[in-house]
Amino acid sequence: MSTPPPRYTARLIADELRAAINRGDYKPGHQLPTGRALRERYGVAAQTTQNAFDLLRAEGLVVGLGGGGVFVREPEAIVRIPRRRFVFRDRISYYFDETAQGYRLIGTPTVEVVPAPVEMARRLGIEPGSEVVKRTRVVGEPEPEPRGRQRAVSYLPAWLRDELPVIGEANTGLGGIYDRIEEHYGEPLVWEEAQGAVAAGVDEAEALDGVVHGGPLVRILRTASLPDGRAVEVNDTRMDGARYEVVAVLERDESASWPPAPATEAVTPPAE
Repeated sequence: MSTPPPRYTARLIADELRAAINRGDYKPGHQLPTGRALRERYGVAAQTTQNAFDLLRAEGLVVGLGGGGVFVREPEAIVRIPRRRFVFRDRISYYFDETAQGYRLIGTPTVEVVPAPVEMARRLGIEPGSEVVKRTRVVGEPEPEPRGRQRAVSYLPAWLRDELPVIGEANTGLGGIYDRIEEHYGEPLVWEEAQGAVAAGVDEAEALDGVVHGGPLVRILRTASLPDGRAVEVNDTRMDGARYEVVAVLERDESASWPPAPATEAVTPPAE
């Protein structure tokens, strides 16, 4: 008995196109088969092929050129972000990413008062829906043409704004909000950082160069706290997952000091 041909879905078509791209059948800058060609090949509707293209676009593999076809995306040089266990400072302010030290504001930052998202409320130790000051800015390469590389959103609790109204203003002065907080309390801030990945929303797709809606983003969540443990800010920074990778130099723990102690136990597979 012959095996019936597969019933193609957008995901299966995207899988085959992705495999062809990975094999090198379609090289960077080359055009993929048209929607019409794919419809004839797979026997599917126009929306199915469009959905397949959308899946590949969301992964950052392809780009569409305004009705002129779908092309394999030209890869950008990967930018390695070294995450060292240090907070840095230059003549402008504190910074945490040596790679982005030279980035500057792209566009005008925004400041607004919004209900705290659940995740941010948890990290700030406040009730979800409580008022927070939301400060949004995009930084990147200003020349030769502005390119947004990182979108950073800070959330600060209302009790901090009540004690220190300047954090709710557009211009917080030299050194920014961290300097104002440390000046007010006379104590140094401490920071904790978490890393992850998310899909790009509409805001990131509009603000960041080369990012498409649904595409992969590197996400760095940093919480600033006073020495007594009160969180005063959560900073949510996002950047193109196809362009950046977070790297760290791994140090040897004392248990792994050189030369190592001889291994004494074999790794065995589980019994069947």
